[in-house]
Amino acid sequence: MSEKTSGNKTPKDELDIVNDEEILYRRIPVRPEYYNPEVDARPSLRAFEPIRHDTTGLSVFREKLTTPEEAARGQLGKPYYVAVLLTRQLRERGIEVVPRPLDGKPGHAELPGITYDTRHSREVRDREAQLAEELCLEILGPFSPPASESALC
Repeated sequence: MSEKTSGNKTPKDELDIVNDEEILYRRIPVRPEYYNPEVDARPSLRAFEPIRHDTTGLSVFREKLTTPEEAARGQLGKPYYVAVLLTRQLRERGIEVVPRPLDGKPGHAELPGITYDTRHSREVRDREAQLAEELCLEILGPFSPPASESALC
């Protein structure tokens, strides 16, 4: 757990509001169909495609409450990249960002206009393209799972 989330209570207003200047992280599987730096410096649209558990919005993590390494923890034993986004730029394009803390993940947030149920809509496809082609500031990683997770595989 990072210093950002270790043991200290986070003030309620830090959990309730995502400020425009906040950096967001989006976890991306280490697979060429999501991101292949040898082909393109940008991630593919699939990196921002909602998956089955994205029922209320596309998951992202807030940098002020989560490290890139924490954001990269996904399926047990799997490595991930992390896409970096800026909240203000998303909002300027009409993409809403809301805090949705989860147990053990106070920095979890969502993009509620991008859900699994709406993944085939023209609007969501356009949003995925904006996120991948215009709004992704950089890609960090890849991050390997912690040694304790790798040993479990």
